[in-house]
Amino acid sequence: MHSNISEELFAFSLIIGMTLIALSKEKQESDEINIIRLKAFSLALIINSAFLLFGLAFFYGFSALYILTINLFSFLFLYILIFKISVFKARKSITSTKLVHNGLDN
Repeated sequence: MHSNISEELFAFSLIIGMTLIALSKEKQESDEINIIRLKAFSLALIINSAFLLFGLAFFYGFSALYILTINLFSFLFLYILIFKISVFKARKSITSTKLVHNGLDN
């Protein structure tokens, strides 16, 4: 059996890096950001759980093991993706609302 530590180091670095990104504060934290964070966490958990249940129900053997391996990273990835998209949409909405109130909207 040939062992290569680079795969373990990559996985370790990926999990640590995504955890740090997921737990980092935004420049302007507010109650709205905390609500978005909670909704993103909930949605990522639901999607990840559905993916896991689907994978375990329909894949067997090494395929099921691959599903479990992907599942290690998918929750953090989904959470970060959903959170960042939601924050972007919220900020874009706030910006367009300010433009309308200032009379700068075309």
